[in-house]
Order: sequence, then C-alpha cells, then structure tokens
Amino acid sequence: MKNKIFCALICLMTAAFVFCSCGERKATVTKEDKTTQTTTEPVVIESKIAQQGVTEVKALKNDKSRISRYMDIVNSGTFTLSGTIISRSMGLVSENPVTISALDNENYHYDVITVAARQEYLISDGKAYVLNDVDKTYAQCESKTLESVKSGINTYLPSLTTLKYLDTYEVEYNGEEYVRERYILKNNVGEEQTVSYFFDGDTLKIIRHDSNILETVVQSDLSVLEFENTADEEEFEIPEDYKQITETELEQNKNNTASSDEYILALFDSLGVTDDDLEKMGYTKEEVLKMDEAQRSVFLAELFGENFD
Repeated sequence: MKNKIFCALICLMTAAFVFCSCGERKATVTKEDKTTQTTTEPVVIESKIAQQGVTEVKALKNDKSRISRYMDIVNSGTFTLSGTIISRSMGLVSENPVTISALDNENYHYDVITVAARQEYLISDGKAYVLNDVDKTYAQCESKTLESVKSGINTYLPSLTTLKYLDTYEVEYNGEEYVRERYILKNNVGEEQTVSYFFDGDTLKIIRHDSNILETVVQSDLSVLEFENTADEEEFEIPEDYKQITETELEQNKNNTASSDEYILALFDSLGVTDDDLEKMGYTKEEVLKMDEAQRSVFLAELFGENFD
C-alpha cells in the first residue's frame, strides 16, 4: 500500500509538472472527499478508460470542431494559457494553478509548483534557465530542453494529426452543461489515452486528460481561465538584478526558503499531520524543512505510507 500511495503521489506530481503555477496561488495535495464525490457510474468507452462523473446527454452528429481554433492559437507560436490542473489518483487530489506563455516557437516561460518547492523556467535562444525570485538568482538548467517543453504542452494540446476523433456529446459534468469533443491519443509507448475538450458555446472551459502513468490511472482536468494568442514580452528576459549561480547552488537555496517551507507546512495541514505523527516517523518539523529535494522525496514516501496504510 505504501508503494502504491507513493506511486500515486508521483503520478499526480508528474501530471501537474506539465504546466504549473505562478503568483500567489498554491499547489496542494489532499485526500479525496468521498462524501462529495459524484455517484454517477463511469461511462465505458471505446478506449477502455472510464470518464468518471461525466453524464452523456445527447450525441451531436456531424458537429463542427470547436478545438480547431485553439489549436491554431498554439500553432501560431504566441499564446498564454492559464488555469488550474486538478489531478486524481487512488484517493489523492492534486491542485496546481497553471500559467504557460510562448513568445514564439523557441521562447517559453512557465512556473512549476510542487508540494516541495516552486521553480520558474525560461526557455530562451535554445537554452533553459531556472529562476529563483526569492533570492534573485538564476542558473542554466541542463535537464530542460525546447523539445521537452513542447512535449509537455502536447500532453494537453496535441496536434490534431495525432488524434483519433471519437465523438461529440452534450454532457453534464460537475453540475454544469457542456459540449464535449473527445479524442483518442497514444503515448510514446503506445498506451491509449483520451483527451476531452469541454466547451460552453465555443469557449473552451476544461481539458480533460485520462491516462495510465506507472500502471496507475490518473484523471486530470485543466480548468481554463485564459487562452489567448498574446504574451508578455517582459517575461522572456532574465531581470537585470538577478545573479547567475550554478544549478546545484540554486536547488540548495530553493529548498531552504520561506516559500518552500510554506508548501510543506500546507501539505501537513491538508493531511492532518501533527508533530506527534512526525516524531513517530523519527523526524521533527525543523528537520523536514531543511531537507534537500532528494531527502524530501524519501520523506514523502514514508509520510504517505504512514498515513494511508
């Protein structure tokens, strides 16, 4: 059970890592509230991945494609997409506000918030940089490439040429009425997934992605707040008052900031973890807050094993 819960946590973090947030909004991981969960039976579909909570009302035959306009925005190279990703797996719920901007096909800017820390990325002139706005530092990031960023975007907005059209329905979802376009997509190892686009009129409201990650079903909703073919050019330059350091130094600094501590404390609060719980695991709160990213990953595995067995 411990390994399964940790697997689910990693799946949620992986799903949310595609796009993540900026500003004052916070990432959270919580246990799912079974009392408010829909009782609608899953709809079994051709791809064999059920869409929990979606009630199909009326099939729309020969309906026009509403997603084409948004794909055209992405293909134009300049866009800003913001919203909130809500991912569910094995009773855990991860919420991550999202903002990603593209100036053109080679310059991207986005932030990433996990339960451990926040990172801000800039892809510029073929190089990737990670920025820390707490201590005004930045470093070149070897693990990120232009191709990996585009691959992340394609998780939710793949090219229409890679999608197999499934159906269009009027549906009810989370108490609201939408028109849903649904497509089948295969990942890089040939596993079948579904991508669904929910519209209010012609306005895109939700992108739903149902997939198998590490043999665990993950359901992710990207609730769209803004999707425009504009971008703020100032975001694509490293501020003059930032100091360049090594990536190792930046990671060490990032994991020992007030913002990093804030997310860990919020996780403790959302899961009801007390000082006594930590003591039983052999930790103090102060020790956890001083951990680097690798140590924190080990701790999270122990934490979820302790609380969910």
